[in-house]
Amino acid sequence: MKEVMIFLQKYMGHLKRILPAEETYPNFGWTEEIYSEKPLKFVLGERLITATDVLETPKSPITIINKDRFTQMGKLEDWTYAINKLYQPEGEELRRFVLALGLASPLVAFSNIEGALINLRSDSSGYNKTSTLIAINSIYGHPARLMMKGKDTINSMWQRRAEYNSVPLTIDEFTDVEPAEASRIAYGMSEGEAPNRLAGSENRERDNYIRWKGMTIAASNTDFTQLIKTHSKNSAPELARLLQFDLENFPTTLDDGQTQDLVNILFRNNGLACVPFIQHVMTNKSSTQNDLNALTREVREEGNLNKQGRYWASICAMGFLGIRYANKLKLWDFDYDKTYQRVMDILAGAKAETIPLNENDTQILGEYLISRGPNTITINSKIDKRVENTFNDDDKREAVGEPDMIPKSSIIYVRQEPDTRFIFINRRDFVEFLKGRVSANAMVARLKEMGYVIADKVSKRLGKGYISTTPVSSIQLNMDKVLGKDAPK
Repeated sequence: MKEVMIFLQKYMGHLKRILPAEETYPNFGWTEEIYSEKPLKFVLGERLITATDVLETPKSPITIINKDRFTQMGKLEDWTYAINKLYQPEGEELRRFVLALGLASPLVAFSNIEGALINLRSDSSGYNKTSTLIAINSIYGHPARLMMKGKDTINSMWQRRAEYNSVPLTIDEFTDVEPAEASRIAYGMSEGEAPNRLAGSENRERDNYIRWKGMTIAASNTDFTQLIKTHSKNSAPELARLLQFDLENFPTTLDDGQTQDLVNILFRNNGLACVPFIQHVMTNKSSTQNDLNALTREVREEGNLNKQGRYWASICAMGFLGIRYANKLKLWDFDYDKTYQRVMDILAGAKAETIPLNENDTQILGEYLISRGPNTITINSKIDKRVENTFNDDDKREAVGEPDMIPKSSIIYVRQEPDTRFIFINRRDFVEFLKGRVSANAMVARLKEMGYVIADKVSKRLGKGYISTTPVSSIQLNMDKVLGKDAPK
């Protein structure tokens, strides 16, 4: 045995002398700091991208494990065709922006942040959340295999996040999350490192080499904003590290069949679009830095963001630059101006979410009720002047009467019932009123906790007893809580 060990040591020494050492890489993405004087290289699976070429990455455990994830197949023009069909139509501004954030994930290295958590959410399916994650993954490799699932453990997500580094990590069905965990994830993903842990066998911290500079993009039915607010009284610092897009008011423009046909094209054509984008950034490193700095200042000024809003400013600037560069490279053809305006409107709503809820939510509700004064009816629940002759004598006296306040418009959005002490408001109109300011679902949930909302999505005929109206989805409010001393008697 001793002779064998001596032989192996000598043979290894011989190999070192005759073969050049190959540099291996611990994770994907940029191999050097952006500001290093060394030439920039970008590791993508088994490909090593340089400014002028695509070489083979020296094999290592990480490239072998992820070989089937970072695929390259098909034609770039076919990928571009599918992406334009999916995200070019008007109404797709938010989904195309998140797609651009995926492409721009390598630009995090040029920014003053380490990462961020982006959440695409809706209460139900049919808003192309998963399809958008698939499209993001198709930029870098296999549309499905690069994706993690909400059922995966949080520790495995930290590990994969570090392995991908500059490549975006996508997580689908990220739904069953506790408030404390949501807060930890928002912080961790934006800090660029996993939480420290103790070693299993001794009383010391484990060596923590888990680092990254990239985007984490999730799709879920979970309102991370509300979860974080539930967990922390002072939630503003955590919320500033999260950018959530509520898609309830932004249905997709394509039907399921059209979407699936286009997604199938991405499964046959993927891992291609990242190369021209990354090589463009490498070739134009200084101008990329300048462009990102300028856009960050623009977003900060137009959005009136304070120091705490630096994450949002950087995130939005990277997404906008991703759209601009990809348009220039003909990777897609998106309307930059409409996307910019839509996202800035959402940013205003995200900013409003960080204001203390007991001041902000009730104020917004009050603004809505005042603005809908001409569309408000005040009427007791049993009054029904339309059917005066259908009541028996005992009920007629109570049923026949006039509304206390008649709406000035033929459209009724608000119904106040002094006898039941309820207010009903048209949910769709309320959601439209909140668009660009605050998440309707989150706000209703908070108002319910505070006792202002009694029930959500109640079917109610708002004109009952006065004019013929069909039932509409309504929010039922506590009149005395909402109006206080101004409530009608």
